[in-house]
Amino acid sequence: MIEKENAEKIRRIKSIIDNKPELADVDSFLFGKEEAQSLFRIFYESLKKISDVGLEVQSSKIKVIFNKETFSIIGYAGKTGRKCFLVINTNIHAIVELGDIVDDRVRPGKKRKGSIGGERYEVFITSEDDLLKMLSVIDINYKNMA
Repeated sequence: MIEKENAEKIRRIKSIIDNKPELADVDSFLFGKEEAQSLFRIFYESLKKISDVGLEVQSSKIKVIFNKETFSIIGYAGKTGRKCFLVINTNIHAIVELGDIVDDRVRPGKKRKGSIGGERYEVFITSEDDLLKMLSVIDINYKNMA
């Protein structure tokens, strides 16, 4: 237990030293999930290149505010029957173009699946390629809104 706490403190300090203090809490949230941390950093840095990004680490998710959109993110979601490193929830409808890696969280009867975030679509990220495809859709959607 003490080792885990010390490791989290070291990760936060490292993030501050690396001039990324905003990601210190993210690293703690995704502690022990290196692939998830790496994918999240790519996601975050890519969004920052497009527009301003807000970040809020909550007890059950990472909330990212981008333009007029929000994303709810959790690390490795093995309970869904899908093996992935990140689950990113979004309301961007164009994301359905990604096919099998996207689920609509609205079930028949209009009840939402799960409790993580209020966004409609759930994207299961298993690789950097999946993430880059999603970022491409986000970029196109952002340019169409501008």
